[in-house]
Amino acid sequence: MDESICRRVLITEADLHQCARVVESRFEDGALEEARMQLSREFLAAAAALEHAARSQSRWALVNHRGTRGAHDLDCATEVLFEALFAYASCIREIAARFRDTELRVAHAGLTGAHSTLATGGH
Repeated sequence: MDESICRRVLITEADLHQCARVVESRFEDGALEEARMQLSREFLAAAAALEHAARSQSRWALVNHRGTRGAHDLDCATEVLFEALFAYASCIREIAARFRDTELRVAHAGLTGAHSTLATGGH
């Protein structure tokens, strides 16, 4: 990869926690809930792509590390992994930023009708 076009996305632990809270939240406002659902779907798709890319790149690295040149290009698998990491981190940043100042109501699993309101300024 050409160093002159280096791309970065920084996520924090707080961003990850905010993303988790948003995914499990529910909003009474229809537009807000639709935005949450769409961003959650994008996040879950990015997570699945990241899992697949990490598994694939690791498998090819293992083959090559043992001295056998794999049929697959490790550099290509590494680029796919980077793209998946970039997309995943970008989704987390977008969700954290979009809902940073929104009051979240998280439904507690197994407790019918139970909710807790979370302040989202940090974790």
